[in-house]
Amino acid sequence: MKNIFIIILFTMIANNMYATNQFDEVIAEESDNIVYQNSIDFDTRTTQVWRDSAWDNKWQWLKSYDENGYLTESEFSQFSDNEWLLRARASISNNNNGLPISKIKQIYIDDSFQNRSLNEYTYNDSNYLIQRTGYKWYDNSWNNRSQTELQYEEGLCVNSTYSKWADSSWTDRYLKEISYNDNGQKDVKVGYKWSDTGWIEWHKTEYSFDNNGNLSQKILSKWTGSDWDTKARITISRDASFNPVQVFLEKLDSTEVWNSVSLRENTFFEDGMIMESISSRWYQDGWHLKKRNEYSYVNGPGRFSLSIISPASLPNQITLDQNYPNPFNPITTISYELPKRELVDVGIFDMKGNKIATLVNEFQNPGVKSYRWNGTNDIGNSVSAGVYIYTIQAGDYRQSRKMILLK
Repeated sequence: MKNIFIIILFTMIANNMYATNQFDEVIAEESDNIVYQNSIDFDTRTTQVWRDSAWDNKWQWLKSYDENGYLTESEFSQFSDNEWLLRARASISNNNNGLPISKIKQIYIDDSFQNRSLNEYTYNDSNYLIQRTGYKWYDNSWNNRSQTELQYEEGLCVNSTYSKWADSSWTDRYLKEISYNDNGQKDVKVGYKWSDTGWIEWHKTEYSFDNNGNLSQKILSKWTGSDWDTKARITISRDASFNPVQVFLEKLDSTEVWNSVSLRENTFFEDGMIMESISSRWYQDGWHLKKRNEYSYVNGPGRFSLSIISPASLPNQITLDQNYPNPFNPITTISYELPKRELVDVGIFDMKGNKIATLVNEFQNPGVKSYRWNGTNDIGNSVSAGVYIYTIQAGDYRQSRKMILLK
């Protein structure tokens, strides 16, 4: 019975929003989807629950990275009898650009790992994800389970179609269409369900931004058959560094009154990396603590340079890699290789050629280097969404690549 519980639990964690067609799951997904700068490079996240006026350890995620800073493995543990017990892991294979091409999830039962699910990822020539195929392990083989196909216009994802494998073929289930404003920020996302008569509206999310171009609110509506009925809103409050310090969820009742549902309060390190997140639920006219996430980083808050490699592994030429992820919001990793000691300048430019940020300006020893850019200029202000150029100047060598910042 305990092993069955573990399987169910890990499945719930792994599945994305398409695993259910309940509207509350859409609300939960939008509430959780407030991007922090730790999204790709925290090392440990420990989850605690509030019980008997104290925080109790519950779950823990550990991430491992290769010498280039690319995520290769994550482990999931449960706290029981005053110790952490390994429950599951995910192993990631990446291509030369650091993009994941496969992810295998396994559960830990009877002192061994057993396959659970597999995702495979396909990209176009611009390194945009265009297909994600999911498989489930049974009868000692991988079997088709789900597939998501994405389409882009001018570097922005405009729709994604989710299908399930049934009766030896892919069957459409859900569709999302996304429109953008003039700044390349999400404007409206509409979700559809497949029916016998074709696609029918299901839910809609409308996005609002503050004067600095940062996401400030989401309005969620449900299709009634003839009109959109507003159901929930998510309000994001930010500090002076534009970090989302509060995420406040409300639902609209039948009397057109907004009712508090949940509140997530975040604390950040000085460099913008998230340190702690505390979630509360509203009931009986008050906030009640529910969950806390604590984050740690292998080289301290805001890990800077990710790689230290042996002389035998030194590159033989300067190489500037494609940033990852791309498109991104709000943080991406820029990596390059140096074969010898050089004076290095790595800068970010807008499409007019103006330099807006300097990541590196110093002499560096040979090796593989990785640095993060969080979408801010040299004075700490967030820049608008759009296409940017990042350039490395090392000695007489110069190379540039494009990247896309989403909001």
